[in-house]
Amino acid sequence: MNRIIYIFVFVISFGSIFNSLAPHIYACDCKGSTVEGSFGKHDAVFEGKVMEIQEDSEKGQAILFEVKANWKGADTSQIIIYTNLGSCMVPFTKGESYLVFSSKRGTNGQLYTSECSGTKQLQRAENDVSVLNHIAKGQVPTKQVNVEHAMPNNHRTRSIIMLGLAFFVMGIGVLIIRNKRKK
Repeated sequence: MNRIIYIFVFVISFGSIFNSLAPHIYACDCKGSTVEGSFGKHDAVFEGKVMEIQEDSEKGQAILFEVKANWKGADTSQIIIYTNLGSCMVPFTKGESYLVFSSKRGTNGQLYTSECSGTKQLQRAENDVSVLNHIAKGQVPTKQVNVEHAMPNNHRTRSIIMLGLAFFVMGIGVLIIRNKRKK
């Protein structure tokens, strides 16, 4: 009987933790937009190679890009873009190059992107790049910067917090079981 209770407490503890980590999935409904329209409504449009991807508990994912060509708003050699978790999230891959359309959000004016913005892998964006080059000439970034230090590092902290929470819940379960034994 006691083993069953221990197993129950263990399963409940870890089950609730992993369930809270699982992303919620919703349908992504993007309305069609032209490259010209996307260029006009976004604050930054650039070609970049993904250098690093980090989970950010508040913003989704932070992606560090090395900027290769700038059409608008990305005149530095590196830039951090955020993407919310969910079905409209761009599935970025480290080492891959992308055409990125992003807009400023929030009080800090951080740049965000999604599949609906027009962001896509560069190998699927040849026509879009051609259209952009007719609108504005893609320029190599003029300011050399290193913004790697500005990347969030919350994934380690989050793991430690979740592990601590699991041990706390298991400890409570053990105390409850011990108290029941004494009675």
